[in-house]
Amino acid sequence: MDRFTLMKKAPGRWLGLCLVLASAHCLWADDVQDQIEALRNPKSGSQVSAAAALGNSADPRAVLPLIDSLNASSPALRAAAATALGIFGDPRAVLPLTACLKDTDPDVRIAVAEALGKLHDARAVPALVSCLKTDAQARIAAAAALGKSGQPAFEPMIECLKDPIPEARAAAAGVLGALNDPRATDALIACLTDANPEARIAAAVSLGSLGNTRAVEPLIAALKDPNIAVRNAAATALGALHDARAEKPLIACLNDGVVVRSAAAEALGKIGKAEAVDPLVSNLKDTDAGARNSAAGALGTLGLPAFEPLLTSLKSPDANVRAAAAGVLGTLGDGRAELPLIGCLTDSDPAVRTAAARSLGRLANTRAVVPLTACLTDQDVGVRNAAAEALGLLGDARAVAPLLTALDDSNIGVQITVAGSLGSLADMRAVTPLLGRLQSSDAGVRGSAAAALAKLGDKRAIGPIVGILPDWEARTEFGAALKTLGWDPISDNERVYFWICTTDSANLKTQWEKTKRVLLADLQTSDRRKIDNAACALISLGQEEVLPDLFQVLKDHASKAMTATYLNCGNARLAEAARTTATAHGYDMTDVQGAPQAAWAQW
Repeated sequence: MDRFTLMKKAPGRWLGLCLVLASAHCLWADDVQDQIEALRNPKSGSQVSAAAALGNSADPRAVLPLIDSLNASSPALRAAAATALGIFGDPRAVLPLTACLKDTDPDVRIAVAEALGKLHDARAVPALVSCLKTDAQARIAAAAALGKSGQPAFEPMIECLKDPIPEARAAAAGVLGALNDPRATDALIACLTDANPEARIAAAVSLGSLGNTRAVEPLIAALKDPNIAVRNAAATALGALHDARAEKPLIACLNDGVVVRSAAAEALGKIGKAEAVDPLVSNLKDTDAGARNSAAGALGTLGLPAFEPLLTSLKSPDANVRAAAAGVLGTLGDGRAELPLIGCLTDSDPAVRTAAARSLGRLANTRAVVPLTACLTDQDVGVRNAAAEALGLLGDARAVAPLLTALDDSNIGVQITVAGSLGSLADMRAVTPLLGRLQSSDAGVRGSAAAALAKLGDKRAIGPIVGILPDWEARTEFGAALKTLGWDPISDNERVYFWICTTDSANLKTQWEKTKRVLLADLQTSDRRKIDNAACALISLGQEEVLPDLFQVLKDHASKAMTATYLNCGNARLAEAARTTATAHGYDMTDVQGAPQAAWAQW
């Protein structure tokens, strides 16, 4: 379900969660009392937003107002207050929160359980145990909280393994793994034969976490469980135990269902015995890509014993086998694979050529430079991208000229990779072409070019980068590049743009009047980048006084991307404005991709 649909169906829950997650930094000190007043005022329209902000305020004045809000009439506000109290971490909230585990709204109970998990207070354990047993909707959250509660939760969870409710037994088995107490081993082994498959799965997972080899034989027996999910969990747990007794039973599982085959292969790689090489090589023929990848990964973990069988597999008539073998050989670090892998660069299958190019980059032998440069014109985009990346890793100047040509590749992803490789090669011939890519319409290309120019260390890049500020989408790369190149902003505009690029919230806040003046002026321009940057920065700063300006710029310069940013930023009033705008312009907000991201008060 997309966020727009979710907001329409459950606006209170989504808004509360979104706002809490967005508010990742402390409030300005002067704003705490204002937020408390907003929290207490039902007519403010920002009670949920205020609760979220206060949770990160680190100001003790916020605790009691938040506790009072646990009794609010709005479920969204009760949930937001509970979440904020969990973030705040004040022990005064434990008992009030515990009482709210009986709230009539399931979203509130879930938020309360999650908050209690963050408080780690033994006083909450009995209520959480009761919630785990009786509250199907909040059971998962209660179990997670109990898993963080430590020793006080151990005995109640052992008892809960005998509960008549299957879901409670399964949850208890999971909690016992999280508690990491070896005393639970025997009880969990017994749970491997529980009538409920979810309980057996949880028991197997927890036994893998506890690491007690007494569980090996019972887990081997569980590899024959009639439920495939149980067999999968047992195979994964046996891999975590690293016990050679499991090797042959796991090899037998390489013919099981897809998920079990994958889990068994990964487990065999962890156990690390050479006897597993041939069965794993055979599984490179698996019709399922995930199972093939698991087998390949296991062979890479096994190391040298897998080298010769993998080399032979490069000649397999099965392209999947050749591609998997080529990929694994690069991880083994054995130079003997270089010439065979160079031969694979002309394989008829693009997946094989791609895997060979990546592996040659890892092996780091410059004999591969010329064959890899030829791959920069391969008809397959994946091959071109892998070759560009590999040439950057090899660090040979012969690659510079072909890579400069490849900057004009028709694929944006290849252009980004090529720019990165040119930065790694540290050849000044790349400076001028990379400066040109700062004007790309794609933010990824602009950012990659800036990062590459920073690696080259040529201060000629400072002026062109500064000249295209601000750039919200590429701000992180631009800020890092300018910092690396030693730029010192002069004007107010430059300072504010640089603070945004480097997420310098301290300066943006302490010099708020300057920040506000620059950004509000940018909202009045017709420059789309300045408008988007200013809107996103003001949203991130989360000052209510600029809401009218944000409403106006959406009205005057609405785009689908800006509307999506407002809709998902976590401010109720901006989200409502976005819904109105989407309706007026006929925007379908269910398929928005690549919109600028900004969360209310995240700075």
